[in-house]
Amino acid sequence: MPFEDETFDVVYSWGVIHHSEDPEKIIKEIYRVLKKDGHFIGMLYGRYSLVVIKLWFRHALLKLRPFKSFDDVVWNHMESVGTKSYTTGEMKGLLHSFANVNLMKFITPYDTRRLPRFILNFIPNSLGWFIGFRAIK
Repeated sequence: MPFEDETFDVVYSWGVIHHSEDPEKIIKEIYRVLKKDGHFIGMLYGRYSLVVIKLWFRHALLKLRPFKSFDDVVWNHMESVGTKSYTTGEMKGLLHSFANVNLMKFITPYDTRRLPRFILNFIPNSLGWFIGFRAIK
């Protein structure tokens, strides 16, 4: 990015980085342009979520390819080819340079689409498609 080191107090990225070719490079660049104690706030897709389970049923199990990975079905069948999803451990690894990282998984309408209404109150946030985060430099 054409910015000097430690330029910004906050960088916000909601649902973009997981579509990029090199998320690690983007996060390193965000770290570079953040001021000390700056906040990086954003969201990446979570691999172990209802959205991915539904994708896997549709594009793996029902096509008699049960050994296709969750990564594969997200990569090839979610929004654009090359879309990535992460575990919370992988996200902590991506954000390892930051002094303080808080992650929060949460349920979205994407998770609950086409599910019976009565079941919605029983779905834990841990099965959410979005993993929001705040990382402090």
